[in-house]
Parts: sequence; C-alpha cells; structure tokens
Amino acid sequence: MYLCADDAKIYNTIASANDSDCLQRVIHRVKYWCDEWLLPLNINKCCAMMITHRIKLDTTYCIKNKDDRHNIL
Repeated sequence: MYLCADDAKIYNTIASANDSDCLQRVIHRVKYWCDEWLLPLNINKCCAMMITHRIKLDTTYCIKNKDDRHNIL
C-alpha cells in the first residue's frame, strides 16, 4: 500500500488467480478498517488500473458497501 495525504494505492503483481484473490481480500480488509474507524471511503473514486504487456487476466474487483456491491473499474 502506498499512502500520500488523503489517497491510498493498493498494488500487487498479479500472475495468477490466487494473486487476484489475495488482492481482493486486501481491498475487503481496507474497507472493513475504514468502516471500523468511521473513515468514509469514496467508492465512486475507487478504480483499478492494469499495466501489462502480457495477455490480460480476468481480474475484477469489488467493494461491498452494506447491501450494495460496487465493481471497481
């Protein structure tokens, strides 16, 4: 995780589906931590970026917010 002022970047090298699952769990833990400490997470500003020269892996991430599930695009 890279922190700068009021921004945070979570990043990882994704080489397999297991790596993608691990990153999704980290995203879930960050959301849980924000909820516990009453720090609102602006889900509309969350996004995912893939930098690759290889075949694109099917990586989709989401943030669960109460009863809603928001895909990170």
